[in-house]
Amino acid sequence: MSTHAIGGSAAMGAPYEINSRIVESRPLENFTDIHDLKVIYIDTNKWSRKYKEILEAKQKYGSARMSLMYFDAKSYGYVSLRGSASIASDEEAKAVWYEPWKAFYPQGKDTPFYCVVKFFPDWLEISGGPREKVDSNRTDWLPVSLQRPSLQSPWRIVVHPETGLSEEGELEQSPEASLLTIHA
Repeated sequence: MSTHAIGGSAAMGAPYEINSRIVESRPLENFTDIHDLKVIYIDTNKWSRKYKEILEAKQKYGSARMSLMYFDAKSYGYVSLRGSASIASDEEAKAVWYEPWKAFYPQGKDTPFYCVVKFFPDWLEISGGPREKVDSNRTDWLPVSLQRPSLQSPWRIVVHPETGLSEEGELEQSPEASLLTIHA
């Protein structure tokens, strides 16, 4: 999971940096409809960097953005998601409690510092790797991408313009990306 860092690195000339860490999200419920993938719950604590980063971004910019990646080492496949994040209320955090998190929270869902990040994906990239054969079949290796303008909207396949090299070795790009809507 990656979030915008608090502060940033003036030495690098950037207003903010990206902080990444390994997390274990609550497993997704089975879904069969393209409207179902709306929220992913990730445990954290009220002392964590990501908790502070999300609250600060929401206060400063009105929203917090983050990314999340699931990687399968056996197939070299992955699903990468981008979207907005917020902190769940204490009541909602208790409602989505996931028992394997108990190792990190001595009093379970009643641990005072336990809280949950709600992640709302709006961009998704998929690559199944050579074993799973889920790829865009492109020479520039861009993955299969899906986009959703709002939680109420269906996911749409994003077809990126193909890039390549001209005979002179210059980078060329075909016309703009197009969108295909998925209908269930």
